[in-house]
Amino acid sequence: MVDIRKVILLVLLLAVPAAAVSAHSSLEETIPAANETVSESPEVLEFHFRDPVTLHPGSVVLTSSGGEEIRLAGTSLDERDPSKVIAQIGQPLAPGSYTATVSVVTPDGYVMEEKLSFRVAEQETESAGQPLELISHSPAAGTITDAAPEEIELRFNQPVTLTAVGVFDDREQPVAITGDAVTDPADPARVVIGLPDDLEKGTYQVIWHARPTDPETPVPDTMGSFYFASEVYTAIQSEDGIDETAFDLFGNAGIKQAGYWLWFTGLLAIFGLLFFRTSISRSPVSEKRGAAAIILFILTAAGIFTVLAVQKSELPDLSLPAFGGLKFVWVPLLQLILLAVAISWRRAGPVLAAAALLLVPLVSGHAIYPKYGGAISAAVSALHLLSAGIWFGGLLGLILFLKKFRKGEVPEGVLLRFSKCALISIGTVILTGLYMAGTFVPSFSIESFLGSDWGLAVAIKIGFTFLVLIVGFIQRKAIRRYAERAAGQIGNRAKAETVYGIIILLAASLLVVSTPKAAEQGLYPETTEQEGLVLQAEMEPVEVGLNELVLSFSGRYVEKAAVNVTMPPHFENEFQAFRTGDGEFRVTGDLLHGAGTTYFTVTAVTEDGRETVFGLEAAAPGDVYSEE
Repeated sequence: MVDIRKVILLVLLLAVPAAAVSAHSSLEETIPAANETVSESPEVLEFHFRDPVTLHPGSVVLTSSGGEEIRLAGTSLDERDPSKVIAQIGQPLAPGSYTATVSVVTPDGYVMEEKLSFRVAEQETESAGQPLELISHSPAAGTITDAAPEEIELRFNQPVTLTAVGVFDDREQPVAITGDAVTDPADPARVVIGLPDDLEKGTYQVIWHARPTDPETPVPDTMGSFYFASEVYTAIQSEDGIDETAFDLFGNAGIKQAGYWLWFTGLLAIFGLLFFRTSISRSPVSEKRGAAAIILFILTAAGIFTVLAVQKSELPDLSLPAFGGLKFVWVPLLQLILLAVAISWRRAGPVLAAAALLLVPLVSGHAIYPKYGGAISAAVSALHLLSAGIWFGGLLGLILFLKKFRKGEVPEGVLLRFSKCALISIGTVILTGLYMAGTFVPSFSIESFLGSDWGLAVAIKIGFTFLVLIVGFIQRKAIRRYAERAAGQIGNRAKAETVYGIIILLAASLLVVSTPKAAEQGLYPETTEQEGLVLQAEMEPVEVGLNELVLSFSGRYVEKAAVNVTMPPHFENEFQAFRTGDGEFRVTGDLLHGAGTTYFTVTAVTEDGRETVFGLEAAAPGDVYSEE
């Protein structure tokens, strides 16, 4: 007999303290931009998220550099785009620095917080000043010199003071600069940096920091970088051997994950138990099965209130009435009401329990997100849950049902009906699971998949699901051969399947607190065409750190190519590509700034001067944290 106390103890041991919660959405753009200096006070602040979000009182808080809170005129979602948050400032902001803190609730109930810092310039002084820009340099970005250059020339749009400069080789090692950077006395906007005579062949990166000479008011440094190659192009590689894509496996597991496990296990078990009672055994409820349903209801309630307690702690300033008005709060409470009525109302029980189960995709998991399929994925997820409930809760019903037949005749019809339903359910679970995995993570490597919490949890689910499938086939064979003598063996196998099911549901609860994007890895699209020009793109490796992007053009002759790299909300960089062959260009360096999706805008200039623009996306594996 399976001792449920041992199972609960196992789960408590597995529920390690929670780490930072990985973001279930992301901030794509802000207006003003992060760290931007605006010439006049903005009227509104805009926050563009990847997915629809929910606001709560105090979702946007604006403070000055002195810590004073600026009262906002109002905060709302865009009527046409619920992923855009608009905060009305309502009063002119005095010159100075400001920080806006935005806190929103994602579709599955996670609280996401981001900060936006910006500056309002002094009208009479700063707005009249010209921003410092590097207008040209030699060697030019993306060029391969015929011989080793003797110096680097930087030319700015105004007199400049170079505060720092570094030259690094293709192993990220610093190159000794001959003497200090020299400002041209005849042209103080021109700076020359001497290079060693024995400069080796290969690709180099130049990083500089500068500020205007004698500005009217103090201003922060402006920085920039570019790449050139001495005689031969080489890809930038790291010598330190640090694995920048290492994962802290199951770092998101904790109290909330344990709550989800109890919540899902109870929901599935109650629905399946009631379905077994009305559609498979077709017998009146027994005291044991009635007590089992009540115990499962208590476990479900404990899980739901555990999750809600954690979520309330993430919104400490929100009143209880306002908290109760959030969808991810009142939907679980509605589920409890439906389950309570389902347990006491025999005929309508399975329907009401199914209704409670079908509400799950609305408040947890990833299917509800538009980027993961939206309504279609939510419908597939619902079918996945119903099938899992019929199988898992049916196992509990079967175990309780067989107790009174150990010394008598086994009801073969009941066993055959359950065996058929269970195999169909497991098949449906596998098919819907494969669909959702393919939709959530369209491209991945074995390393990226198993290296993420989400991918490892899916692998555990797949492994134990196939174990269940094997046991199910053996079970069905036993039922057909010797149903009258097989009660003990069938019951033991049902208990084994139940244990497997508990482990599968534990893995499923891990999926809720982790993100599928952590397992995704790939470059999209690999081939694309614009205006008769075909681009084939490859990247190696597709992971955080140093990368090489290879662009191969065909259809028209390409003179040069540039790549703009952005990772919302803050990172942006521009690269001039190296021509390395007929129609082939390469970009090297730190292209993937962090885990998640990075966007590439490739601009190709053909021999007739026409510009053709291509869009690419690269997904780097790893957990994305909302604090980043």
